[in-house]
Amino acid sequence: MGALAAGRPFVADRTNNMPAVALNLRWMVLGLRQARAIAIGNVVARIAFLIGVVTLTFFLLHLAPGDPIDIMLGPAATAEQRAAQRTALGLDRPLPAQFGTWLSRFARGDWGNSIAKGRPVRGLLGAAWRHTAWLVALSLALSYLLGLAIGALQAARSGSRLDTMLSVSTVTLFAMPGYWLGLMLVLVFTYWARALPAFGVAGLDSDYLQGAGWVTDRLRHLALPLATLTLIGIGGAARFVGHRRG
Repeated sequence: MGALAAGRPFVADRTNNMPAVALNLRWMVLGLRQARAIAIGNVVARIAFLIGVVTLTFFLLHLAPGDPIDIMLGPAATAEQRAAQRTALGLDRPLPAQFGTWLSRFARGDWGNSIAKGRPVRGLLGAAWRHTAWLVALSLALSYLLGLAIGALQAARSGSRLDTMLSVSTVTLFAMPGYWLGLMLVLVFTYWARALPAFGVAGLDSDYLQGAGWVTDRLRHLALPLATLTLIGIGGAARFVGHRRG
């Protein structure tokens, strides 16, 4: 196995009576078995990780404060109404039984209805997927273009104050948690400056907007999430160029 691991070609041992072809086939079989064992191990590890995440998500949702029945029925609901709704949702069953049912429905793609909106979860995710994909694709393109441009500028001005300033900025962006940066941008541009919306794809009046007004409304809603993802990506792309330069 030493020759195989080192990447050396298969060579028959002349002191052995076994033909060279047989030895080579033996090493090939051993190598294929090893590769198959590694692949199976990776698949099993990923399945175990997925099951762990799903299990943790289920139990954390049950440990979270609040009662979904209160959200669905409101504070004016009677005890009988609350009990009937809890039974209809299966929340009165033991927790292991709830988990088994939930896991089975999750595997089948039956994700139920949103408590907040009352609509099927799959429909909500399907409607949001197009906007999410567009946001991610646009942020990736901007991140790489701007990050490579900054890296090229640093290479051209290597050792200057500008290079130092850009290096500090890109390292800071690369190390910054995305959720924290997003919250800071919302705090500054939504709550302090009151210039940009914090959520949503479009405003409530977007159906009545046309032309430049419609485009402006969409760009205002796109600005903060796009800026958050792009700034984080710029740091990574610029540091990659700097690493390759070094």
